[in-house]
Amino acid sequence: MPDLTLAQWGLAVVAGLFVGFAKTGVAGIGILAIPLMAMAFGAKASVGTLLPMLIVGDFIAVGYYRRHAVWRHLVHLLPWVLLGLALGFLALRPLKGPQMQLVLGSLILALIGLQIARKRCGDWMEHKLPHTWWFSALIGILAGFATMLANAAGPIMVLYFLTRNLPKKEFIGTGAWFYLVVNLIKAPLFHGQGMITADSLLLNAWMAPAIIAGAVLGILVLPRISQDLFTRAVLLLAILASAYLAIAAAWALLVKPDPGTPADDARLGHTCHPGREGPGGGVHFGTPQATHPAKPPPLADGPAHNPLCRNALAQGLADRLVAAAPLARSLLQEEDAESVF
Repeated sequence: MPDLTLAQWGLAVVAGLFVGFAKTGVAGIGILAIPLMAMAFGAKASVGTLLPMLIVGDFIAVGYYRRHAVWRHLVHLLPWVLLGLALGFLALRPLKGPQMQLVLGSLILALIGLQIARKRCGDWMEHKLPHTWWFSALIGILAGFATMLANAAGPIMVLYFLTRNLPKKEFIGTGAWFYLVVNLIKAPLFHGQGMITADSLLLNAWMAPAIIAGAVLGILVLPRISQDLFTRAVLLLAILASAYLAIAAAWALLVKPDPGTPADDARLGHTCHPGREGPGGGVHFGTPQATHPAKPPPLADGPAHNPLCRNALAQGLADRLVAAAPLARSLLQEEDAESVF
């Protein structure tokens, strides 16, 4: 059994529930698992730890919604996604997390603005733009790049599927096959980089019940959500997720922390005492080997174990959600869904 604190167990279980629910219910909510896992295990280690959890959810979603996939929307997109995966793999080591998050968050917000504008700006943007080759190329490259670096292709693919006007079951079924194929391609690459370890897989096995529970909840909830509410919800979640990525990254890049104050590290989205990582950043439990005497502290000293870090992380997340509240309220108060979508 992994040697984790109660707070780390709690964050991982909630992340597992979000992953399962997003795969079979409201697409986009799974993005919330990314900051939760980063709070528990550190930013880099969490990327490799989260991937097998996503794959478990993908298999469940494919098993349930496999007949609803619309393959024509994926076939011409996959070559561009593979290019994005290759670029992301090359950037895994040299590119810093905040820099990547700022670029991705800003680009996704721009695409969201384009999605809203296309419903208001005439026939060309509404019916022709989504079917141009360069639009598919941009979406595919961004999705591949984002998923390789941070498992963050969700908001991008939400926008792509919205431009295809897919009903909610086709939306989930098409996305399920896409994520399964892409995540299975990523798995051996992450393992080769040391981001997936035997210890992280042990943690993933313990999280499987939470993922299954979230997936069952998603299956039960989806039929009770209207198409209009589903469309609003996934777009709103994409906005919140991309805003979080951009704001957190800008804060980390612009504000230099005091090295003696762990609370500042937490507000910047960093771990105050990161979990012990292997050469590639994967999660490891137990005592460090003698061949690596300079290992960081074990997982029990992570941010979720430190009350000061935990409070600062919670305050930072709360501040960002409060800042996004006016936009959320304006979307939910729209009288006519067609005016936005």
